[in-house]
Amino acid sequence: MNVISVDSIVLQCVLNPELVINNKLTRDDPNPSDEEKKEYLKSLLLRDPCLFLEKFGNLLGNDELNLFSEIKDNQDVAWYVNKRKKDLLKAATMDKKIVQNRRNKKLQQLINDGDYFGLEQMRFRRPEIFLDIMGTFDCSKVDFDRTLLSEVLTENSFKEEMISKYGLKRKKMK
Repeated sequence: MNVISVDSIVLQCVLNPELVINNKLTRDDPNPSDEEKKEYLKSLLLRDPCLFLEKFGNLLGNDELNLFSEIKDNQDVAWYVNKRKKDLLKAATMDKKIVQNRRNKKLQQLINDGDYFGLEQMRFRRPEIFLDIMGTFDCSKVDFDRTLLSEVLTENSFKEEMISKYGLKRKKMK
C-alpha cells in the first residue's frame, strides 16, 4: 500500500466526527490532537490492516475501500472490504426507499386533502398540457370542480378499449 493511499485513508478517518479511539492514546489524554490520531491510525493500518478495517472500516467510503485492492489477497481484508461495501450499498438502497416512501406519502396526502389533481387545478397549472390531453376527449359532460383527470382518462380509455376489443365501429356522419 503506497503512502498516498495510507494518508488519504487516515485523513478520511480523522475528519470523520464519528471517530472514537479507545486505547492507550486516549487513557493519557482524553482529547488527543489530530496529529496523534493520524499517527496512531497510520501505524495501525500499516501494522495490521485487518484490525484497522475491523475497528474503523465503518468510517470509510467506497473510494477509500478501493485503495485496499493492493492487499486484497489477504482473505480477512477482502472480507471486511466486501462487508463494508455491502453495508454502503444497503444504506444507499434504504435512502432511495425512504425518499420514495416520502414522495408516495405526499402524493397520497395531496389526493386526500383536496382538489390538487382536480381538472380545474390541472387546467390552471398547465393549460397547454391540459388542452393536449383533454382536447381529444368529449369534456362537455365533465364537472371540472369534482372530477379527477385520472377518472376522465380511465373512463375514455375504457370506452376506446371496448370499441377495439369487440370490433365496434364508430358511425361516420355523411
